[in-house]
Amino acid sequence: MMKVFQYPKYLSMKTKVVPLKKKGSTKQNDSGRLSLDSCRDILNRKERKFTDEQVIRIRDYLYTLAGIAIQEYERQEQKNCQVVDLTEFKKSKNEESHYLRTG
Repeated sequence: MMKVFQYPKYLSMKTKVVPLKKKGSTKQNDSGRLSLDSCRDILNRKERKFTDEQVIRIRDYLYTLAGIAIQEYERQEQKNCQVVDLTEFKKSKNEESHYLRTG
C-alpha cells in the first residue's frame, strides 16, 4: 500500500501567504535571526547584564528549540493526514477498458 501525503484543507492552492506584522522595530541579520542588538535589548531588561557571547548562545539555543518544535509539529500533522490507497482505484482482472475514439 502506497501512502500519499495530502495537504490539509487550510493549505489549499487558494491560500495566500500573508507576512506577519512586525511588532516594534526588530532588526534581523543576514541569516534571518534577530540581531545581537535586539537580543541584547530584550535579555538585558530589568538590570540584567549578559555578555555578547551569552546573548548569542541564548539566541542560538532558542532558535534550536523553535526548530525542534516546528519539526515535531510537522511530524504530528503528517501523522494525522488522510492516507489514500492508490491500489483502490486499479482495475481488476475481470474489468475491460474502453477507449474513447473519434469517428
